[in-house]
Amino acid sequence: MRLGKPLRLMNFLNRHRRAFLIVVCAICTGIVAFAHWINFLPLVHLEGRVRDFLTQHGRRSPTQPDLLFLAIDGVTVSLDDAFPEEIAESPALRSMKDSGWPWSRDTYAKVIERLVNAGARLVVFDMLFPTERPGDDELKAALDRYRDKVVIGANFVDSPDERTGTSTKRIIVPTQSLVPSGDPLDDRVGYVSFWPELDDIVRTSRYRITEYEVNGWQPAPDSRLLHSLTGRALSKLGHEELVPRDPRCIRFAKGFTTRPLWEIFSKMWERPPYNKGELFRDKIVLIGPLGDWAHDVLNTPLGIIPGPELHLHSLNAALNRDFVHEPSRLANLASIVLAGFAAWALSTFIRQPFLRFTLFILGSAAWYFLAHFVFSLHSGATILSIAPPLLAANSSGLVWLILEQVIDRLEKARTRRTLERYVSKDLVREILDNPASLLTALGGVRKSVAILFSDLRGFTTLTEEADSAQLVAQLNEYFTAMVERIFSNKGIVDKFIGDAIMAVWGEIQSDGPANDVERAVTAALQMQTALAELNVGWAKRGIRPFRMGLGINFGPVIVGNIGATGATEKMELTIIGDPVNLASRLESLTKEYHLELLLGESAADLVADIFPLQLVDLVCVKGKTKPNRVYTVLGAPREPLPENLRTYLARYNEALQHYRSCEFAAAIASFHSSIESRPDDPLAKIYIERCHALLEKPPKPEWDGVFVMTKK
Repeated sequence: MRLGKPLRLMNFLNRHRRAFLIVVCAICTGIVAFAHWINFLPLVHLEGRVRDFLTQHGRRSPTQPDLLFLAIDGVTVSLDDAFPEEIAESPALRSMKDSGWPWSRDTYAKVIERLVNAGARLVVFDMLFPTERPGDDELKAALDRYRDKVVIGANFVDSPDERTGTSTKRIIVPTQSLVPSGDPLDDRVGYVSFWPELDDIVRTSRYRITEYEVNGWQPAPDSRLLHSLTGRALSKLGHEELVPRDPRCIRFAKGFTTRPLWEIFSKMWERPPYNKGELFRDKIVLIGPLGDWAHDVLNTPLGIIPGPELHLHSLNAALNRDFVHEPSRLANLASIVLAGFAAWALSTFIRQPFLRFTLFILGSAAWYFLAHFVFSLHSGATILSIAPPLLAANSSGLVWLILEQVIDRLEKARTRRTLERYVSKDLVREILDNPASLLTALGGVRKSVAILFSDLRGFTTLTEEADSAQLVAQLNEYFTAMVERIFSNKGIVDKFIGDAIMAVWGEIQSDGPANDVERAVTAALQMQTALAELNVGWAKRGIRPFRMGLGINFGPVIVGNIGATGATEKMELTIIGDPVNLASRLESLTKEYHLELLLGESAADLVADIFPLQLVDLVCVKGKTKPNRVYTVLGAPREPLPENLRTYLARYNEALQHYRSCEFAAAIASFHSSIESRPDDPLAKIYIERCHALLEKPPKPEWDGVFVMTKK
């Protein structure tokens, strides 16, 4: 695939990364803000679900103890034969049973009479009486007699206009046989209607409304101000000052005392909990239908609840002065914009993707818990917008994270192409001096060579965090220093693999296996020293240091000039074979043992009398079944070890012998002893952890102490 144009584009975007980030955040935030402003239904539903979750798990309003729900449930309506004695001894129950549902309205007069005489402060009917029915005279008399203690319902219904083809809402009031004026302004009448939000969930209550506002029009000077059922109840209780003028978001209570209506006419009236009506003393009693038969239910944040119960929640919130403030749409838009700005700030100053992703998650959680805290306040409670700001922030962050990864990957490809121009320079001299050599044709020969692999630790994270131009400059400094050490020890750089270097000794010219391996190990030690010096200089310049791992192996490989011929001729001198793979695995294994340099056994055997070596482990690398002894170098060539290292090595070897013999307790003691001579030793600590694990779960009898490497 031709990468020229994509690479040039990515190079442009990389140079203008911050400006591009601003554009991404602005677009994502703008889309969310626009969707919020036009009430985009999926966003409305999402925000509604989040708010409902907050309502369900946030603070509930304390339940007023004087609120009681007297339910007309299925048993009250049917009055089946489960309690014939009760019906026989109660005239009211007999009348209810004989007339059937709907009852004669004198039944409601008896209910009012019984409750008021028992001391009820207010009796509220969540019921409509729109047409004349038998018993109206008795109910009217009760309504007139106790007009300061009774409220009944009215309702808004759709009324189609045949002339315009539109629909308006009009109020259905109680029949004139009960309220002669037929006036919804009668102080005993309140509308029972609730208005759901765009997602069909009822979260707010309108305690007062004008007829114009019902139909979405602005109030007019002559428009009548109507009270809801709960608004009228508050006025009857002498709490006119508690009736809000504007819609209020209800804080729902935990629940209300509920009793079936039929029980007040039964023998239970004399017994607890009624105690001859003491239950109702100073109570606000709401009467209404309950059960599937009534079909009077509303969808709320708490789920589907009966209409009368929603009136109780509305009344309870008003009595407690416990509402939740809803910010204006402009305030919500401001929170969306701030969320987009936060996404820009995180993406600008936190370059590590995983850390940034984690901070986005933590930030989202923090915003939710802040919303939960503010929602649960006893005063000044506010329901903050949650879904739109989080959507703006996280969509901005996620889109930029994806685009940034694409930019960085192509930037890495550009860097790789730049470096590939220089790799073949190591072979130019041989090609020019020996034009008939194996370098000029496809094919290969088998040779025994020393192979060195080096790789930078955490380089992927560095590429995601550091400035690309600075990182390339730093990488070039590193490569220059490393290649100089390889060349000074007569090695050949086979290739650069991203940030990794593959070097070979004995590929073209060899001074013997031992000399080749010695030079490879010497180069590795010098590379470690050079990197330490580079890190000191970089630290002074405020540049993050590099960490390196090295693996060296020796063995027979195929050396050849491999590639393509023809118009797209591209040839590369390289080596292939198992020793190459093992050298690469050894380099990867340095991470496992927290060491910088590891040698395979074939290389270690050749230089055991030159370098002070330490046996690291018996390892079976991924893809192999035969284990290999793995070593590391403790010091400079042909120089005696310091006394402390000699003591350490003796104790370490003793501990390793115990470990191989399954004497894990003794091994732990010996490893601890070795640490005394070398406190920073990572190997002893690793083996101590292994021994403890093996003591807890002993190995099988055939255990041979081999560590199996499960990853490359």
